[in-house]
Amino acid sequence: MKRLLLVLVSLGLVACASSGAFRAAQRAERRGDYDRAVLEYAHAVQLDPQSARKRESLKRARLRGSDEHLFAARRLLTRGLTKEALDEARLALDLNPDAATVRDLVREIESRTRTAQAVASFDDIRRRAREHPLAGLTPGPAASQPLGLRFSGASLREIYQALGRAVGVNFVFDPQFVDQTVSVDLRDLRFEQALDALATVGQTFYRIVDEKVMTIVPDTPKKRQDYEQQVVKTFFLSNADPKETADLLRVLFAARRVAIVPGANAVTMNDTPERIAAAERVVDIIDKRRAEVVIEVEILEVNRSRLQDYGIEITSGVQGTSGVAGGVFPSPTVAETSTDANGNVTTTQRALTLKDNPYKVANLLVSNLPGVIYRLLRTDSSTRLLANPQLRISDGQSA
Repeated sequence: MKRLLLVLVSLGLVACASSGAFRAAQRAERRGDYDRAVLEYAHAVQLDPQSARKRESLKRARLRGSDEHLFAARRLLTRGLTKEALDEARLALDLNPDAATVRDLVREIESRTRTAQAVASFDDIRRRAREHPLAGLTPGPAASQPLGLRFSGASLREIYQALGRAVGVNFVFDPQFVDQTVSVDLRDLRFEQALDALATVGQTFYRIVDEKVMTIVPDTPKKRQDYEQQVVKTFFLSNADPKETADLLRVLFAARRVAIVPGANAVTMNDTPERIAAAERVVDIIDKRRAEVVIEVEILEVNRSRLQDYGIEITSGVQGTSGVAGGVFPSPTVAETSTDANGNVTTTQRALTLKDNPYKVANLLVSNLPGVIYRLLRTDSSTRLLANPQLRISDGQSA
């Protein structure tokens, strides 16, 4: 008999532990913390493997967690964070090994990491442009030394050609290029500095065609637009609204080539690397998870005499009286008036009944009861729990 009793007690403890883990998993899932939910559901299933509900809940949490990590991996990949993207993709695959999409993404990132020959992201382009303004050009060794050239009243076209001969680079000119006579001293300047000086004097800019060829272009808004390097960037959004984000990018950057990607909660922008970089900073600022507050409410039906026993005096809220403002059934009787044949009004008192609808605003108590009193009431056998709602409120929303 004792052995049987011990077995029953052990089974009861296991059931309690499984139920506690299951409730903790449900709370984590409601918060969107799917990794925690998977751990708690797995613990609950381990303790109670026969429960179909717990197994299905675990499967659902794994799928949702996998989708969340997959989305994060794609976002990180578009930002050039290959290692972080691979970690997220592998987590997604661990949670959902049967997902072909996740397997393909993991293979793609691993291949990109191994070969390191993927197309450069706009971050790479911007970094190379900042560190090596002449990236892609291979001038001769003279380009790193002072040129020792000085021109007075010379043709701008001829100056460029002389500069090219000095460093082994060929210059070609845009059809709209207009030659002019300028004077410039390049004796103490290196090739890169000389290009900047000529661009300022002649109001031109240059673009690199290949290792030995550069194009000289008149510096006008239209030519800048024609020759400007373009980058396509897709912003995967976690919380921001795609339409609002696209409208904001159009207004801030006067960008016309901004489009919403249907079904992907993403926005694509085609612009210069500098504008794309600025747009990314804006998206990072607005695409934040909204602050959330979870409020647990308990509505209790309590015995008024127990409130008084525990030290709280419920009053009707009349100014100057003691106790907590409010009231539960302020009066046990109801006043009734009657008029006789002579017009005399008589007021009598009778006992309060449910037909009098005592549940009115004036008869309900709303108070921040002290914690000790609440715990006493909560465990009192005469107290009933009427409702226990849980409100999850996001910033800017009502609940």
